[in-house]
Amino acid sequence: MKTKIDFVQTGDPRKGKSWAKIVTGIDKTKEMGFSIIGSWLKTGQYELEEGTVIISVGIEGSWKNGFLVANIYVVNEKYENGLEFIEDYSYSRKFVDIQNKLIELLIKKIEILEK
Repeated sequence: MKTKIDFVQTGDPRKGKSWAKIVTGIDKTKEMGFSIIGSWLKTGQYELEEGTVIISVGIEGSWKNGFLVANIYVVNEKYENGLEFIEDYSYSRKFVDIQNKLIELLIKKIEILEK
C-alpha cells in the first residue's frame, strides 16, 4: 500500500550539503553515507510504500557551531505527514550505529511485506 508523504530534508541547505535517500540496502564494505544504497530524495511530496526507510542528513545549529545530524524516518500512514520519526543521530557517533539501525528497519519492512 502506498502512502503520500510530505518530505522536508534535515538541516539548513544554506549551511552546506544536505542529502536524503530512500534506503534499500547497506554496503558494509563502504564508509559513512557511501554505504547507504538507495534512491536520492529531495524536499517534496511523494507516494511511497508503507514501511519505506528514509535517511536525511544535514547541518543543524548555528552558523558558527553547526553539526551534522542524520534523521531516520519510516513511511507510516498513521502520521500526519506520512512519516514516522524513528531517531536522530549526531554524525559524531560511530556511523555503524546508523547502519545497524537502518538494517534493523529494513528487516522489519521485509517482515511486513511477507505478511
